[in-house]
Amino acid sequence: LWSVEDISTALMMVMFYEEFFADSSPSLSLALHKTQLWFKSATTPDLRTWVEKSDSFNTSQKKMIFDQLDGYNDDKKPYGKVHQWAAFCAIGL
Repeated sequence: LWSVEDISTALMMVMFYEEFFADSSPSLSLALHKTQLWFKSATTPDLRTWVEKSDSFNTSQKKMIFDQLDGYNDDKKPYGKVHQWAAFCAIGL
């Protein structure tokens, strides 16, 4: 395993838990897989939309995330590189 950025880790875990608890019979590995696929392909506007709609972030957290995302163009996939999302694994299935 390798180190990843704090913000990408936080966003990954929030989306993972949202995905995990969204289904009536959640699968840990499926929730992680869906999260990783989404992060791999999410553009800056995709991330902004998700953060804005999510109840998992308070106002100051949203501002911090948006400030971070302001550094990326709209067509950029900020977390598309494998080192941002592939270090996570589901253990204890």
